Amino acid sequence: MTQIASRLYTVEEFIRMPEYHGRYELIDGHLVEKPVLTYEHSLIAEIIVKEFWKFDPEEKLGKMLWEVNSRLRP
Repeated sequence: MTQIASRLYTVEEFIRMPEYHGRYELIDGHLVEKPVLTYEHSLIAEIIVKEFWKFDPEEKLGKMLWEVNSRLRP
């Protein structure tokens, strides 16, 4: 992951910067470029999701999502 800015950003500032959504993450106040996923990564993710659906077809234990934005609080 590549850090692109030297200053620290708040979550509120990051949310107001739509040009960075999807390509960058905010980690400890730093804008960090997310790595591009490879074909192999996508195949492995697909296998994991398919196996989860076999294990819990009605999704009673939870949902398996490919990628989702989240905000973690300390």
